Amino acid sequence: MIGHDVTRLEVDVRARGAVALSVRGLGQGQRVRDVTFDVHEGEVLGITGLVGSGRSRLARLVFGAERADRGEMTLFGAPYRPHGARDAIARGVGYAPEDRKRDALLMELSAAKNVTLARPVSRSGFVRMAAERRAAQRWIERLEVKPRSTAALPRQLSGGNQQKLVIGRWLHADSHLMILDEPGQGVDVGAKEQILRIVRELAEQGRAIIVVSQELEELQQVADRVLVMRRGAIAGELAAGELTEERVVSLAMGAGDAAAA
Repeated sequence: MIGHDVTRLEVDVRARGAVALSVRGLGQGQRVRDVTFDVHEGEVLGITGLVGSGRSRLARLVFGAERADRGEMTLFGAPYRPHGARDAIARGVGYAPEDRKRDALLMELSAAKNVTLARPVSRSGFVRMAAERRAAQRWIERLEVKPRSTAALPRQLSGGNQQKLVIGRWLHADSHLMILDEPGQGVDVGAKEQILRIVRELAEQGRAIIVVSQELEELQQVADRVLVMRRGAIAGELAAGELTEERVVSLAMGAGDAAAA
C-alpha cells in the first residue's frame, strides 16, 4: 500500500522506564469490557482491532472524554480517575482524536492559538500574544509544520500539518502520556512517515505513547507491543516481532475461539 518495504523505527526496549499508566478492569457497559494493561515510559503501545472493537472508546475513557463505570487506573504511580479532559490534561495526558478537524482543531483560529490551547500563555489572566506566538513558533519549527507561520489557519493546511499542530499542542502542554488515535489518517505517505518518526523520538525521550490504529503498517513501524481488541475486550497481545496480518486478524475476528468451539 505504501509502495515500499516497511522499515521499523527501532528503539532500545531495554530503555523502557517505569509504568506510566496502569489500567485494571476498565469498562463501560458492554462497549469496553474489563480491559487491563500497562504502558511504560519510553514505550509505544499500539491498540488495534476492527471497527466497533472499542479501540477508540478505550482511548476516550483513558483521557476522560468519556466516563468509565468500573475499573481502576493509576498514572505515574497515583490514582487516576479523570473528571473530564481538563482533569486529564492537568495530570499530563494529551489526546489526539481520530477526527482532528471535528474534535481537536479550531479551524478558524490561528496555528498559534491551536498549539497553545491546552496551556495558554498568559499572565494575571491575560493572554500574552507575543509570547503565545513565540511558544507556538518553537513547536511549528521543531515539527516542521508548513507553512511555518503562527498565523496560518488549520483549514489552510494539509492533513499531515494539521496533525503536527495537534501533536505540538501536547508537547507545549508538556504531556508525558500521549494518546494518538489514527495519527496517519488522511495524511500523505511522506507526512505519515515523518509523524511516525516523531512518535518514536518522543518515546526515546521517555514519554509514554499509546497509538490507536487499524493500519498494521503504522504499528509495525512504531509499536513495541500491540493489544488487539475484539468486542470491547483485549483479545490478545503481540510483541513487535509477532505483528503479522494473519495474527492480528485471527485475534480481531476470534478465529481461535471459533476453532476451539
